[in-house]
This record gives sequence, C-alpha cells and structure tokens, in this order.
Amino acid sequence: LDMADIEDPVRLARYDQTAFDCEIIENTAILATGEDGVKFLDISNIREIQDLGHYETTAWKLQVKDSYLFISYDVYPEGRTHTITMLDISDPTNPEYIRHLLPQWDQIREQGDGVNSFVVEGDYLYSVGSGINVWDISDPQNVSNVGCCFHTPRLENITLSQHQLFLGYRNEYRQLNLENPASPIFISRFGLYDCAGKLSSDLNYLFADQCNRRQIQIFDIEDQENIEEVSRYTVPNSRSYIKVIPEDQNFYIAEYSGFSIVDFERNWDPREISYLQTGRVNHITIMGNHAYLS
Repeated sequence: LDMADIEDPVRLARYDQTAFDCEIIENTAILATGEDGVKFLDISNIREIQDLGHYETTAWKLQVKDSYLFISYDVYPEGRTHTITMLDISDPTNPEYIRHLLPQWDQIREQGDGVNSFVVEGDYLYSVGSGINVWDISDPQNVSNVGCCFHTPRLENITLSQHQLFLGYRNEYRQLNLENPASPIFISRFGLYDCAGKLSSDLNYLFADQCNRRQIQIFDIEDQENIEEVSRYTVPNSRSYIKVIPEDQNFYIAEYSGFSIVDFERNWDPREISYLQTGRVNHITIMGNHAYLS
C-alpha cells in the first residue's frame, strides 16, 4: 500500500500467498507461510514481484538479524517439540540451514509447549513457552543458551522495550529487567485480567491485546517503576483484530477483515483515521511511505 496519505491508503500491488509474518530487507520480502515454508521475494519492482527462493519447513513467525533468519514453529527433526530454526540468508536464492535452538527446560518433552514466541534484541534472542530461554547469538556459528528458567503458567507472548522484557501470561502481564540479558530479573506484575493476548510496544507504550479481539489496553511504560494504563481502544463496527503495530504517533491494527490506522497523539483518546477492507491481515510491516500486509 502507498501510505503517503494515511487517511486514504492506496493499493499498489498484490502477491497471492497466505502469510503469517513478513520481514522486508531492502528489496527482499521474506514471508512465513505456515506449512508452505519460507518464501523470498524480489520487490525491487513492486508491480512485478518475483520469486527468489524457498526454504521448506513449517514457519509462523520470523525475525532477521544481519544476514541470519530465525523461524519459530518449525518442527524439530526428531519430533520433540516446536523450536527455532536459524538460517543463513546472505543469498536469498539459496538459504542455508545453520542450526535449531532447542529450549532447555527439562519438562519440555512432557508438556510439549516448546516455543510460543520469541524476540531478537541486540546480541540476544529470548524465547518463551514453558519458560524463558536466553540465547547469545553474537557469534552465529557458535550460538549458546546462556539463561533458562521454568515458569508456570505457560508463557504466551513477549515484547521488549528499553531493556525491559514484558511477558504475557494467560491472565496477567509481567515485567523483567534485562540489564544482565542472560539473567532477567522480575520487577512487577500488572493488569490482572481474564485473558491476556498478544503484546507489542514502542519506547513509551505497551499495547496489550485482549482475547475477545475487540479491545486493546494501552499502558504507559516510560516510567518503568510506575506502569499505568492510560486508555483502552475498542475496534469499531463489530470488527475483530489479530495484531497491533505501533509506529510514531499512530498504531496499525491487523484485522480479520482488513487493517486500520489509529491516531494516538492524544493517548487518552485514540481515534481511527482510516480503515481498508482487504480480507484477513496477519501482519503489517511499515517501511517509509509503504505498508506491506501479509
């Protein structure tokens, strides 16, 4: 989409492929397509998108660091659980397998939770499931697990902001300090609710999805010792959503029927700027004046 006028986004091109996550690296789009694996696309000419390469796996979430790609929900070859797969994508026409990152908690074989979500920040990767695992990825050829702790109930979601790790449980959120990345320190729990959904954040705010997919809770996290809920935003017209992506003074909502842009300059009173009905949107990537919907 052309987003030069956020009140009137314009469709520029379409590539027919169901995708659950997307990363844009210069002129290459990387798609997590579920059971169809990872696809690499040349988008240098957005009106003539070309296939570049493919990696056969099961992929639901991905993140890029330098020339390496991390994929979650790839089934480990021995059938033990869901893990994270690491690829060298310096040549997107021929992605190369590096290794699997297998969570270290002892209970994993019995519980089978594996990796529910992960995030890469600097030289570390943090994964959550039946616990928190911390991986040092500063040397891609010698990745090591440098921290692990078992948690119950099962951890669902994770996001990072200003050396703070925020975790989503089934009915609350927890905040950990990452000054020592290998040993996160518990700070506080907040927001006791019936159901805690996905998390996203920028430098000053945490956006917490509710499982009814109609309401978004917004917390001010600038003062890390005094987290406060500043507002709630309800998706209008009986629509329901999948994910929230904050960007500058707006946030973007991936919905089951399309996507919307919300003005957040007045944080106590968010208002919808525009809505575009596109069909289901799983993820939104903002790059300059363009938005890529997958």
